[in-house]
Amino acid sequence: MDIAEYDLETAKSMFKSRRYLYTVFMCQQALEKIIKAHYILEKGKEAPGSHNLSYLAGLTALNLDESQLSFFDRLTAFYIQGRYPT
Repeated sequence: MDIAEYDLETAKSMFKSRRYLYTVFMCQQALEKIIKAHYILEKGKEAPGSHNLSYLAGLTALNLDESQLSFFDRLTAFYIQGRYPT
């Protein structure tokens, strides 16, 4: 959770400097860490090695609505495109 907070602070800095690709990247990373922390808390074991936020959230008891899952899907798509452009 500490690293997720750090990632969110980095996202804010990137946003202020108009480095939007990195803003999205850091937001995705923060959410991925938060969801994985929740998974570990629930299951008592390491979370799967995936960057797909909706998939990871679906493995937990998090109660997310369609708009939140849609946001996760869009954020994941931007993350994948930025991280793996080819």
